[in-house]
Amino acid sequence: MRVISICLLVLSLTSLDTTAQESAWLPPDVAENLARQLADRMQQTDLGPAADEEKLLDGTRRMIAAMRADLDTRGEEGIAELAPTFSGIELPEAGQRELDLMARYNVCNLVLFRQLQDPAFRDDVNARITSTLGLTALTMVIGFLRESFVAKGNDVTQIEAHLTDPRLQPIFDRIQKDLELRGSVEQACRPVVTALLEKPLAELGH
Repeated sequence: MRVISICLLVLSLTSLDTTAQESAWLPPDVAENLARQLADRMQQTDLGPAADEEKLLDGTRRMIAAMRADLDTRGEEGIAELAPTFSGIELPEAGQRELDLMARYNVCNLVLFRQLQDPAFRDDVNARITSTLGLTALTMVIGFLRESFVAKGNDVTQIEAHLTDPRLQPIFDRIQKDLELRGSVEQACRPVVTALLEKPLAELGH
């Protein structure tokens, strides 16, 4: 999957409904979309009960709520402190904190997408859980930063332009082809994803 298509998917999931409260970074309709997407992904990765879709959806709704509460507690400063740093790659910089943070988190998003598509991860339940839930957590981080960016009077089209910058594609091609570089990026993303999932999983008793 190319970087542009993944970035557009992330942006579509975090787009705010203009009919919702303007102060909410995660309106109810967006939260519901994320919960349903997470439920679908859990079924696709054999992590959820296919026979009881409503029970699964109830669980993913509670997970979205827990992830939201965790991000609200962290705030923008906490999210900035947690953001991954990478060696071996140099991402294009926009010179605006929210945009550059989104790009860094989106690298981890792309890594997790790849892991879910890799048959080598199929038999690793922990890896499937981390990748499946991690994708949702990272998407919500980008949504949080998106709202912060727009609230400061910036144009949402700047986000799409930055996350789909043509200079990113060669970087992600290198990550996929260079095993050493991929391992380095995965190592940088692992503690970030673990931290984002720690409190929500604990709150839900996992």
